[in-house]
Amino acid sequence: MKTKYSITKKIQEARGFVKPKEPIEVHFSKSNVKLAWDDSFDNLPEFAESNGIEVASGCRMGSCLSCESRLIKGTVHYFLEPFTTG
Repeated sequence: MKTKYSITKKIQEARGFVKPKEPIEVHFSKSNVKLAWDDSFDNLPEFAESNGIEVASGCRMGSCLSCESRLIKGTVHYFLEPFTTG
């Protein structure tokens, strides 16, 4: 069985990213679900949906902004900036 190898992981390696020692917790406040981030995913909507959490999304590239969410706590690190038409 072939393991998924994400483009995000390739970018992380190219930029010398060091994986945090502690798991990264993602809290989906509307559904009150907390999950440890799985870095095999390229984006948050894909990660959420794979865990049974419905999220608004349209283009899957970040340009339509329908998946945009408010960050309540923490920081966001982009390895590849979202594509926007703005």
